[in-house]
Amino acid sequence: MTDLNDAVLDEAEHRGKYLLPRELLTMVEYHHGEGTPGVDREHFVAYTEALDERTDAIDHETFESTLDDQLTDEESWVDEEAVYELPSGRISAYPARFHETLAGSNDPRAYLRFLQADSSFEPNTTGTTTGVPEGQLVDVMSVVGHVTPDEAKAAIERLREEGEVVEDADQHPDANVYLDEQTEYDREEMVDKE
Repeated sequence: MTDLNDAVLDEAEHRGKYLLPRELLTMVEYHHGEGTPGVDREHFVAYTEALDERTDAIDHETFESTLDDQLTDEESWVDEEAVYELPSGRISAYPARFHETLAGSNDPRAYLRFLQADSSFEPNTTGTTTGVPEGQLVDVMSVVGHVTPDEAKAAIERLREEGEVVEDADQHPDANVYLDEQTEYDREEMVDKE
């Protein structure tokens, strides 16, 4: 029998009908990644079955069918809905290339450089094309880097305080984060000229 994490079950049940299969996979992968990219498909299925028993809002057959529809063996980013079959046969919310390049890193700068250099990655931006939404950055750091979301947020905040990274509209709940070196602009263009 597969050991299930109560925190995952509780959070998934709390999200109820708003929970998407890929989001559940991200939660399972974070809690069960154990240094190995992805999770076994059977582990994911065990969660969907347990959630189906706990709440009417989640149907395990629908979740598994949706996951099948989103599954790809591409090694690079497809889109924010894709689920990736890794060469090991495990499944992940992120492609093999992310794991191969960033595995174990807890440095937000490495993730930002990688994500912004990867032409296939298209962040779910909040109005600008610069940077990566903080929520997406925290998710990828948590799953690929095996750090807690709080640790990822603290690392981003520390670098922001040190001037290494910048966040757009800091009060925005999912502000874009980018490297300070990407803020090059002509200050004169921002001053009203008469």
